Amino acid sequence: MKIFCILLGVNAQCLAYEVDNFTLRYKPLNDSITILDAEINSRLNHALQGLTKDKTSCNKSDVLSYVSEEFSGNIVGSIESWSIKNKKIEKADVDLEKSIYKSRSINDKILGGVLSAAGLEPSINLNGYFIGVDKLGHFFDQGYAQFLIAFKDGDGIEAALKRGVKQEESYLGWSTTGVKSYGDLSANYSGMMFYKNLTDGNSPYFICKNDRWQIAKQFSFKEYVNPSWDEAINCSEFNSESLKSVVNTNALTLEKGNPGKKFKCPVSEEKCNSFASIFPKEFLSHLISPSCRNTQSSSSSGEMCQQKLSTSLVSPSFLKFCDQFIGKQNEK
Repeated sequence: MKIFCILLGVNAQCLAYEVDNFTLRYKPLNDSITILDAEINSRLNHALQGLTKDKTSCNKSDVLSYVSEEFSGNIVGSIESWSIKNKKIEKADVDLEKSIYKSRSINDKILGGVLSAAGLEPSINLNGYFIGVDKLGHFFDQGYAQFLIAFKDGDGIEAALKRGVKQEESYLGWSTTGVKSYGDLSANYSGMMFYKNLTDGNSPYFICKNDRWQIAKQFSFKEYVNPSWDEAINCSEFNSESLKSVVNTNALTLEKGNPGKKFKCPVSEEKCNSFASIFPKEFLSHLISPSCRNTQSSSSSGEMCQQKLSTSLVSPSFLKFCDQFIGKQNEK
């Protein structure tokens, strides 16, 4: 992976690993949130110690600098790497040739050279959500980079999100692995808001008292992780029709071998529909897969009859007919 990053001429934070959130998604895993929250809070406390020792006044830039240093990584994000090595964190680890990407064509293997060379990272249970451990790197590393664009440089959130999309459509996705991950983009956004919440907002982590920084509250991933980080729900896009076909075919094969369980993305339309309430509407196109956005449109049209017609005036059977009729019209 490092070789590919250097050849592409990008900085050391080249996060181009992919995960398989399909093959072992129904494997029971212990929730890792307690372990991860403890590690994050330990690092935030270490940052506070440095601030208390070195600084005699409160400057928000100092908090950002000390905290970002605690989480900075090189080739792989610091927390991402720490989690992979931590044996107490249960993982679902899939070999590339037995994964959702198995049976890729020679051309797709070449086009996704980093995926071929680096293989896959494992997935974990984080607060009940099945996510790739790479999302931790995106949260802290790419989230920090997007914070700088949006808030420190003052270019705004949309500019930061567009940067993430460009990366996924080039050296962090399509050009290196063949995969554009909306799960990555969503984790980036959550990380950006974490860095904003360090000293700003209604309930910041750090507050200033008597010219000294203090920690006002404990960190928990419960505030940030959500099903949009799961690539089996927030579906990825691929740089070739053949790779897309391979993933879909393998997903259907998994469904045939596991009756009653869904593997084809999105595995949960209900969770797809929840994204509109999690993120600001104007940012959805940068964070949420078209597959989920289409599901939301279908759901909203299906509710139209019940919103427009009174149940005291028409029968339940007519409402059902109305919804089905609208759905058929939308399919045309």
